[in-house]
Amino acid sequence: MHNYHIIDSGNTNLKVATFDKAGNIVNRIDSLLPEDLDKFITNNSNDYFASCSVNLNITTSEKIESFEKVKGTLDFKSRYSNQIGSDRFAICYSLQKQYPTDSLAIISAGTFTTVDFIKDGVHLGGYIFPGVQTYLNSYSAGAKLPILMPKDRPSQKQYPQSTDEAILSSLACFMDSITYLTKDFKTVVTGGASHFFEINGELDKNLLFKSLFYIFINTTWSSK
Repeated sequence: MHNYHIIDSGNTNLKVATFDKAGNIVNRIDSLLPEDLDKFITNNSNDYFASCSVNLNITTSEKIESFEKVKGTLDFKSRYSNQIGSDRFAICYSLQKQYPTDSLAIISAGTFTTVDFIKDGVHLGGYIFPGVQTYLNSYSAGAKLPILMPKDRPSQKQYPQSTDEAILSSLACFMDSITYLTKDFKTVVTGGASHFFEINGELDKNLLFKSLFYIFINTTWSSK
């Protein structure tokens, strides 16, 4: 029995999710060094591999099928005037195909926070905001203010009474303003900072992996 490995080479870490034929995630690696990827492929030589590369330059192994080569063949319905990033493309495409009559908002919270909207099977467009840590790091750029790294969503103080409270309360307001944009849509949140968002919807940190598996299993892997 073969397994199917999806490699996400995003802005910071190389991640791998392993699926069985039924589409269940049977293993996930959250931090794999690019130089260790060839060994990983060798150890699983009977399986299938696909990648979605945002920034990190990974192996050129012929065993890995690239999403960049597949996405040009997909019938992606979008009003966005520019080509959106591969990760956003994969998620939006898979959801518009699986839920063609729903009104969906997808918040992807990573180095940047993107918000995309789908209605009646069409990608309407979306926003690009700073990510949670990117937002907090900006305070040190123009003044001698601390760089804060909260592990959880900060509470919003009505009248912040310290510098830390002032910064973290502004972050809470910032995230609430993003959430407000999605109030009329069924919302899904994904990404490493997804736990910072309070939504009336679904949290799915494996959404990109699931979307890529859906695409590949219905295209190049359909007969494998």
